[in-house]
Amino acid sequence: MALLFLASEISVIKTTDVNHLWLVSATLGLSYGCMFNVIPMLVLEWFGMSESLVVVTGILEAVG
Repeated sequence: MALLFLASEISVIKTTDVNHLWLVSATLGLSYGCMFNVIPMLVLEWFGMSESLVVVTGILEAVG
């Protein structure tokens, strides 16, 4: 996940043509999509069902 964010930031710096901004947007969107789909599964694995999944996921997404 972090590598996708890094790739999107590097592509922002390297982009000189406006017509290539779609690549930056797609990379950033893919990284956010991966993050918000993976975090609830990781929270469930780490904390199990004993903790409130919504509360822990919300805290992790607010901090990270």
